[in-house]
Amino acid sequence: MVARRPRRRLSKRTIATFVALLAVAGAGAVLATKPTRRDARAEAARQRAAQARLESAEIRRLRVDVRPVRGVGPRRRPGEDALTYRRELVTAAERQLTADARARVRAGTIKGPVAGTLCSPYHPTTPRREAETDPAVSVGRYECVAYKNTFEAPEVEGKRRLGVFGTPFWVVIAYRTGRLVWCKVTPRAGEGGRSLASVTVPAPCRDPQGPG
Repeated sequence: MVARRPRRRLSKRTIATFVALLAVAGAGAVLATKPTRRDARAEAARQRAAQARLESAEIRRLRVDVRPVRGVGPRRRPGEDALTYRRELVTAAERQLTADARARVRAGTIKGPVAGTLCSPYHPTTPRREAETDPAVSVGRYECVAYKNTFEAPEVEGKRRLGVFGTPFWVVIAYRTGRLVWCKVTPRAGEGGRSLASVTVPAPCRDPQGPG
């Protein structure tokens, strides 16, 4: 024998109630999702604003950091050879830049210690090297490093080279007047890196006419 239970039919009221409950649940899910999206957009906006403030502050710092500093070398002695005097001006620039870099260390704007400064003609091209030995040239630009320490670099064409670790500067020397001007240089991030901000080196440290 098989006992069959009578089928129970849902009333229209029950069905309506069930549908209403589903609608309420769906609306609740939508309401719960919307604030989350709004929160994500607000957080992204806050992050962009914070990044913009950081970049603006870094630009202000770099603009102070890169300001030209001026100095003067020794006077040329009567009858002194032009190229000998030029070397004295480079030495004077290295000495004054070392003092400036050490003051920056004390101010906390660069990391020390600073053992000294080395300068070389810039750019390292054949015309620039030839200009360095031409007594008729009136102004020259140098790449200098206020260094923490030095090391032996690999030889090039059989010539020994000295490497340095430190803070880079550009120096422009007016050979006839003995005037000097230098600017700290902030290198851009290498390939794959990203600097927080960067500024252009001021014209007095880029212009080959230099400080006059």
